[in-house]
Amino acid sequence: MHVVETEPWYDRPDPAQLNEKFLNYAGFALDGQLAATYPDAAGLPIQIVIDAYVDLAPAAVADLESVQRSLAQYDIGLRWNDGLVLD
Repeated sequence: MHVVETEPWYDRPDPAQLNEKFLNYAGFALDGQLAATYPDAAGLPIQIVIDAYVDLAPAAVADLESVQRSLAQYDIGLRWNDGLVLD
């Protein structure tokens, strides 16, 4: 699953809200909705990728690392690419 972020993260919700958002994404996959919507994805490893077109502040990275640890409990990967350039 891909999340594309083009806005700065300084006005983002607190870490608990961020964690809840990603756990909702995890629920989409774990509850079978992902496989029902995209049958070709059934049985594949679950990975959430954030493509951020802004540089993430250290606090945002720390928040994402916390979410990453939470998702790992469900065998879901989380990675991010920040500072990407819009074409």
